[in-house]
Amino acid sequence: MRWQCRGDAGSVACGALLDVRRSGGQIIGMTTQTNANLAPFLALYERHTEPLRRYLYARLRPSDVEDVFQDVWMRAWAAWERFDGQNFRGWLFEIARNRITDVYRASNTKLDPLPVDFPGNARRVETDVVVERELAQQLTVCLEKLPKEFRLVFEANAGGEDPAELAARLKLAQGTVYTRLHRARQLLVECMNGASA
Repeated sequence: MRWQCRGDAGSVACGALLDVRRSGGQIIGMTTQTNANLAPFLALYERHTEPLRRYLYARLRPSDVEDVFQDVWMRAWAAWERFDGQNFRGWLFEIARNRITDVYRASNTKLDPLPVDFPGNARRVETDVVVERELAQQLTVCLEKLPKEFRLVFEANAGGEDPAELAARLKLAQGTVYTRLHRARQLLVECMNGASA
């Protein structure tokens, strides 16, 4: 849906937003908002049009940008009465992020993760390293707590040894190896969950 301006168009906003018609300076067809709400909304539209468009082009296929752009403004207008008046750009871009997510969900496309060297990721990467180190320490402690026969089977399997080969090497029934492997995993999960609680 596009704006169609007649008579006193006077605004860059005409041509890209809602199905609104102007006639002799009056807005015709606005059902949820009053004409008084339109002037501040149009001013914000004109100020944020290009930043929003650039934001969408950076995150979507060019073929999706115009549809999402119009839909974001339609949703902003529909929710205009609920806007708290604080940070329009943040509020608008939140609507845009939600629509981008909808587009990706609809196309089953995953968002590309940000590169590791992205400035905002530095703290997260440091945190991830600390968490991984703590988990490795917990796993080592939990492995040491396993009964010897369970630990031996688990470590051999984790090292890439096939359960059938392991059964032959240890002179055990293959079912016994699978049982010990299963039980070792259960005990490790219980231990790790207990250590993180």
